[in-house]
Amino acid sequence: MSFKSGFVTIIGTPNAGKSSLMNKLVQEEVSIVTAKPQTTRKRTLGIAAEKDKYQMIFVDTPGFIEGATGLNQFLKSELDESFKDVNVIIATIAPWEFNDDKKPWSVFVAEKLSTPVIYVATQTDKRLPTFEKWSKWSDKPLISTSSYDGKGVDELRDQILYLLPDGPEYYDMEIYTNQTLREMSSEVIRKHCFDNLHQEVPYGLAVNIRDFEEGAPYRIHADIVLARDNHKGMVIGQKGQMLKKIGSDSRQELEKNFGTSVFLKLHVVVKEQWTKNRQWMEELGYAKQKN
Repeated sequence: MSFKSGFVTIIGTPNAGKSSLMNKLVQEEVSIVTAKPQTTRKRTLGIAAEKDKYQMIFVDTPGFIEGATGLNQFLKSELDESFKDVNVIIATIAPWEFNDDKKPWSVFVAEKLSTPVIYVATQTDKRLPTFEKWSKWSDKPLISTSSYDGKGVDELRDQILYLLPDGPEYYDMEIYTNQTLREMSSEVIRKHCFDNLHQEVPYGLAVNIRDFEEGAPYRIHADIVLARDNHKGMVIGQKGQMLKKIGSDSRQELEKNFGTSVFLKLHVVVKEQWTKNRQWMEELGYAKQKN
């Protein structure tokens, strides 16, 4: 049997369950998952592999972005880049999109691509898709999945494998992501900021790892960067309790990931309107540096 490999991009609207689906396919926590929209900001690779059989490289993407300036421009460019040089597209459709008569954004986009597409209804543990409506939108098969109980994930993996070409091992077969430990730490901290804070704060929140030393313990100093000064009090909390909670939750997850103790120090920094300032966006990794 030949070895199959290739790149699989997952697209869909914000909160459609793209990150949860990729994590389920890879069977590792690669992308952070929160209840907040626009959690995914950068293209994230998750790698599922089986010796002598296949290597599937999944690309998690930001949800559809309408804005074209500042941070939104970066998110849109990350989404656009994810369509290039891929072998398969997974177009996700969230449960609430079946309430609308309008064709879902992911379906509209996928129909314009020459790349093979698999259409996937997500979060079907919450609501089963209306197949009558689906038949009005497309004559293609629709796979129903649930990242909660794993429904449909094996069927989806089999369909991906069928569509992938023969190819090489793009990455070491033992790794499940291309993220560095430093990048993973930043995402874990951002995840717990999103989980603990009000919905208004996270969009203008970023995490910058200032120092990262591997060892026992790992020593990590990170800035929680805010776009508005009046959000600082929310992040710190009364007598610093919110910041302590974010730090404690983050440290526990990092210790689980690293398999050793972690010393984590968090600071709250305000860079007013950083989401519209190119220099600050470059420093935080949300803009490509100009040559």
